[in-house]
Amino acid sequence: MSNDLNNIQVNHQIKAKHFGHNGSENQHLAVYVGNDELSFTIAADAGNTVQYMKSYRLKNAFNYFAYKMMLTDLLEQEDLFKNKYAKISIGLNAANYTLVPNKYFDLSSAEKYYDFNFSNDGNGKIMANLVEGYNCFVVFAIDFQLLDSFTEVFDQFTLQHAVSYLLPALPQPPPEEKYLYASVQKNHFDLVCLEGNRLLYCNSFACITPADFLYHLLNVAKHSGLDAIKDNFVLLGDIAADQPAYRLCKKYLPNIAFGSRPEGKNYCAELDIIARHQHYNLYCIR
Repeated sequence: MSNDLNNIQVNHQIKAKHFGHNGSENQHLAVYVGNDELSFTIAADAGNTVQYMKSYRLKNAFNYFAYKMMLTDLLEQEDLFKNKYAKISIGLNAANYTLVPNKYFDLSSAEKYYDFNFSNDGNGKIMANLVEGYNCFVVFAIDFQLLDSFTEVFDQFTLQHAVSYLLPALPQPPPEEKYLYASVQKNHFDLVCLEGNRLLYCNSFACITPADFLYHLLNVAKHSGLDAIKDNFVLLGDIAADQPAYRLCKKYLPNIAFGSRPEGKNYCAELDIIARHQHYNLYCIR
């Protein structure tokens, strides 16, 4: 790879005992593109079973140009991306987005919706997709260079913002109860507040220190009407019980706990060597 190899590390690589590496028209490739990772799974259509998972960590990816170069290298160099698949789905988290209620959404006005919260610099394509179950659309911009890289590597694929996969996959709280979900990457995370089947809040944040993480949790909880002592806070993704961010949060949020994998898929036994809340944003890509 042309980038400094110290900035690209394999985080996890796990495969089922009888996994075949040659690709198949009966397999589904799901790719998650985060702000500081690129991860993918390969699942067999038969039984919808995840048979292979690999995750790359992109270090020092704060410079967006360097980040794009690292991603481009990974897309071109990963051998398993050269195979043919029955279906290829990409969930892009590394893109600004805004949510628009269905009753106000008009595709011809997608760029205007995006401009409500972000400035479109002309370097990205404005896209929109439906968020199933929540009667809204996510409008986002994908960098043209990244889009070209996807197109050059994959013959045909479905591209959606990762939030549109995440939201339908989150377990809904019982009626009248509120849950705050944190789906964590290394230095970024998504916060989603649900009350029963109602979406109260969804946003993404950069996070450098444990104090940053706790601040956003408490701030969103306050404005969403959650009780920090009584209500449920669920952690997903790249966070563990021995990390400072978790230990700090546990002091102020006694009901904070780790979630589990998304329902609707089967997972090979080999994946049990990692915690069940890890790679949630990847597993929920359909």
